[in-house]
Amino acid sequence: MATSIRIALVESQALVREALVFLLKQASGIELTTQTNGQDLSVILSAAEQSQVLLLEPPELGGLDLLQKLVQVCPNCKIVVLSNNISPASAARALCAGAAGYVPKTADITDLLQAIRTVLTGKRYISRVLEAKEVDRLFKKGMHALRFPVDALTPRERQVFELTAKGLTNVGIGRSLGISSRTVEIHRANAMRKLHADNLAALVRCAYRYGVLSNDPSMNPS
Repeated sequence: MATSIRIALVESQALVREALVFLLKQASGIELTTQTNGQDLSVILSAAEQSQVLLLEPPELGGLDLLQKLVQVCPNCKIVVLSNNISPASAARALCAGAAGYVPKTADITDLLQAIRTVLTGKRYISRVLEAKEVDRLFKKGMHALRFPVDALTPRERQVFELTAKGLTNVGIGRSLGISSRTVEIHRANAMRKLHADNLAALVRCAYRYGVLSNDPSMNPS
């Protein structure tokens, strides 16, 4: 009898996570060892150590750092990134950071299962949702060539950028981060300068481009 593939799942959205758990449990040859929302780093590391394949939704900010850490600490675990972002550049960046595969959430379960089985053979997997040739072209350039302007933001500027893009006011951001509204304004101004965003609408478009927002703001009139 063939041994099942040990899979761990890290997904922040409860409905998406529950749907994936259900689908993975229906698949033959798959053993789901862990499912988590990704809030606890120690749980993610433990899941990676106990599994052959980690299905990972990286956090919106700092996700590449997490990928590189997991690859270093758990070299025997293959990581397949699950993402809302379907840009070839984002896929290439994830692969450069050490992911073995990249599957957008717009893909179907057959695509994901193929990714799982492919990475176990030692090969990289790029979802058929993406233009594989373009991802490969960007991947070959290396991480340095794939740097985004958002990479230049400080951790606090990234937090303010993310929360601003999600619609929080200066007061709301200040309360969330424990800083004054004036400090929020300074961090937001710095972020806008580094991202070459002249106004809030441009900042929101940047958030969509870099995967901080999963929906295209042009589809949301507000």
